[in-house]
Amino acid sequence: MRAAHCRSLMNLYGQKKKSTAFKFVALLNVATFIIFRLTVSFYLFYWWFTTALGAVVWHLATVSPPILQQIHTYPESQYSTS
Repeated sequence: MRAAHCRSLMNLYGQKKKSTAFKFVALLNVATFIIFRLTVSFYLFYWWFTTALGAVVWHLATVSPPILQQIHTYPESQYSTS
């Protein structure tokens, strides 16, 4: 059971917020938030910054020139409105 659910149940059953068990569950709630939310988010941002940005530049460098070449060599007669 998640720590947040434990705290909700402790509140429901009238557990005192000054008790050691309640403080432990609150600390566990903060620790799991840091580990499973913030750490994963920071790692994904790190991965995006180091890997995905380089892939985007590489992708644009290889795909854009052939597309630009096709646009440049496209017959102008098809653009005319007459």
